[in-house]
Amino acid sequence: KQWYQRRVAITAGQNITDNVDYLKSLGVKRAAEVKRDADVGVAKSTAESGIKTSEAEREHMQAKYSCDALIAENKKSYEMKQAEFNQEVNKSKAEAELAYELQAAKENQTIKKEKSTDCDSALIPLL
Repeated sequence: KQWYQRRVAITAGQNITDNVDYLKSLGVKRAAEVKRDADVGVAKSTAESGIKTSEAEREHMQAKYSCDALIAENKKSYEMKQAEFNQEVNKSKAEAELAYELQAAKENQTIKKEKSTDCDSALIPLL
């Protein structure tokens, strides 16, 4: 009698019925399996997405730190070259200033010498 109760009746119009809801319970079981598989898929996808996001963030930070280090190195190199240039400019200015002062001293000495020879020659006729 149990076998008879689980028997599925198919009519000419393709209406499928059973009197103990066997087909319905099969559908519920399959729906639960599909939902479980979907939940597992979502969990795996979320985990993979989190891993990929972390990897991308790590690569981004590595690239940023690498760029920052390169910028700092180039800035240091620029500042060193700028300091060398400023040192050369200051040295050239100091040399030019010393050369000017030396030339001015030579000119003053020449003028004093000429004045003293002019004065000496002017004094000789008076004697």
